[in-house]
Amino acid sequence: MKKVVLIVLLLIASYFGIGFYFSISDERKFSEFESACKDANEKIFQHKASGKIAIEYRPVSGVIEQKYYPTDLAKQLLNEPERFEMVQLLFSSDDLDPKRPKNKEYCYGDFVISAVKEDQLKIGLCGMVNGKEHYWERQNSENVADYVIKYKYGIRNEYDIRPVKFYIEERKSGQVIAEQNSFQLLLGRMRESKNRVWLGWGAAEGAKNCSLTEPKAFVVNAVNPNG
Repeated sequence: MKKVVLIVLLLIASYFGIGFYFSISDERKFSEFESACKDANEKIFQHKASGKIAIEYRPVSGVIEQKYYPTDLAKQLLNEPERFEMVQLLFSSDDLDPKRPKNKEYCYGDFVISAVKEDQLKIGLCGMVNGKEHYWERQNSENVADYVIKYKYGIRNEYDIRPVKFYIEERKSGQVIAEQNSFQLLLGRMRESKNRVWLGWGAAEGAKNCSLTEPKAFVVNAVNPNG
């Protein structure tokens, strides 16, 4: 039995070792990413005003994007200058791992966390933090902000680059009022350790974004919290 386990481990190590050795160089990935970013663009179609804004949030994403990551962006939007009075995180049980047991009624459905300060933004699976209910309630047509920040991701290519759309939608009409069409370089598979980034105890890889207007500035340019 021990020999079988050892052989399996050696095969796994050999597989990843060979794949790692012949993987695309980091320099090539950075070069391809720089080239892709030449097509990145942003547009604001309409300027709006509201002291309240919502962000779609998927608790299990596999990638943590600096400044764009929903909880990080929410904290920025609650901070001066140009802070929103309230920032909401919208999440759904449909975005959770279907294999994860949901033995509580509140694990099912669409939820909203409404925060007026940073420490109300803590979130866990099923709206839980350390096993205790937090600042969530079920979504309805009356308790969600009129403007919602959303994310849409494309397929990761051989250079670990994927397209990403970061946009703001008017909830009732579904109309997009502002959007960034960009790219991300995912850093979990970089060959050199200095370029490889894993976060959240290794549960999510880091990502590098194209140099467009930073997300908070882009949001407040489209939706003025002091308007």
